[in-house]
Amino acid sequence: MRPVEKWNAGDPDGASGQISHSYIPHGSAASALIRNLGYFCSYCEVFDSNPQIEHVVPVIQDRSKQYEWSNFLLACSRCNGADNKGSKQVVVEELYLPHLNNTLLPFVYLEGGKVQIREGLSPEQRRRAEKTIKLVGLDKYPGNSDYPLHNPRDKRWEHRRKAWEVAKRKLSAYLSGNLSAQAIAEFAHQKGFFSVWYTVFRAHQAVIRELIDVFEGTKAHFFDENDGYSPIPRGD
Repeated sequence: MRPVEKWNAGDPDGASGQISHSYIPHGSAASALIRNLGYFCSYCEVFDSNPQIEHVVPVIQDRSKQYEWSNFLLACSRCNGADNKGSKQVVVEELYLPHLNNTLLPFVYLEGGKVQIREGLSPEQRRRAEKTIKLVGLDKYPGNSDYPLHNPRDKRWEHRRKAWEVAKRKLSAYLSGNLSAQAIAEFAHQKGFFSVWYTVFRAHQAVIRELIDVFEGTKAHFFDENDGYSPIPRGD
């Protein structure tokens, strides 16, 4: 998951107004959310030209949060679907969420489209990471025994795999001097999957800087520039 800095109520809305505490209907918050976070799923990071407004705490769990800006993120229909997050009960403090935590810390992105929990976490951190990854099914891929009835239409793992392969090709072009850091970041922004590009280009700080700059909502202060842009804990 890509860490993001979500605007607060009262902040400029990126247009000519400011963020409201509530939006009725909640769909009226879409344009401000997209200006803030870009056209990306907050969970799997896919580019989505028509992302859904997702209630972090489901309405069925707490109707008082139905129209609250603070309870909105953007999500693709797969992450937000009934077979993934849907209306599952959510305890925010028991999860890692992209607008509250540095979600690059608990998860590792690997070749082949897999997302795994990082080694070396404390028992409590690991519990939070496990609850988060299961909430939206980020570890769903064919052959994972945790999901014997894996939905073949869930292609999120395949999209990550393809993004990894493209990023590796762009890395070769970059190392040969045929592609600039800015061009790579602009291409990545058209495709999504910030965490995949960040991982592939981890050793190349010029590209990381451009990626952070081009992806809406992701900020330089989430990273330690003096330590190779390693992620800094946030809200933990």
